[in-house]
Amino acid sequence: MISAIATVLKSKLVNLPWIERFGGLVNVATRPIVAQGADGVSVVTGYQSYPVACDVNQANCWDNGMFKHFEPDGTKTAVAFFVDNGGVVFKQVEGPKMANLIFTFDLKFLCWMNLPRMGEDLTGGGCDVAGRLTPLVMKQFWGCHDAFGKFEGGPQEQALRGIEVKTLSQYRKDPSIFAPFTFATDGEKRGLFLFPYDYFGIRITGEFRVNTHCLEDIFFTPDSTYCLPGEGILPAAESDNAIVEEDNDEIITEDNQFIIQD
Repeated sequence: MISAIATVLKSKLVNLPWIERFGGLVNVATRPIVAQGADGVSVVTGYQSYPVACDVNQANCWDNGMFKHFEPDGTKTAVAFFVDNGGVVFKQVEGPKMANLIFTFDLKFLCWMNLPRMGEDLTGGGCDVAGRLTPLVMKQFWGCHDAFGKFEGGPQEQALRGIEVKTLSQYRKDPSIFAPFTFATDGEKRGLFLFPYDYFGIRITGEFRVNTHCLEDIFFTPDSTYCLPGEGILPAAESDNAIVEEDNDEIITEDNQFIIQD
């Protein structure tokens, strides 16, 4: 679920062409550092961790070099992605037939920038570009969002509702915000966090709902046949239907058709 929320929030920043490598929620890919001992025995001396997209498999990650895709270096203009910062937490259930599950979420948005490649029109020739851009990014994240059009017609577009970012905070400027990725430490040695580079991180927390009646019956046989679009209002088939009965959370027209069930 946290990946879906990241996808929705990523869509709010698609109009930033200067982000050359832009990912949704990344996974942590880890591999051992192996050294050859004096006796010829291979010894693991440490581990390296990299951010990779969710569809990167073992072969693409290590054999084809995809583990470097989101790693900052001087050849990239900007890199940005989301990290799971606490997952989702179930809060409560509501609605008819207890169909709406309410969750909270906690995400981290990270961005690294190569200022000379971005150009002075954007950076203004200054060194604190993060200070100029962070409020604009926060503005895009803040408030209510919907999932429609974000998942190519998949069930998430109907099931995810009431997505709301409630708190935003900028992390203290320190390379450690990129932990556990290896470049959080070796990047300091390579100068990736000093001018002419810049970076920032934003913590994003909020709430969303999942209407379980809108999920495909992949794992369970559905106990109901309705999935309400939007926030639960169905357009009436006949404009002159009269409301003649109210039954708990349901309003029924004279031809016995539900128009509101949530």
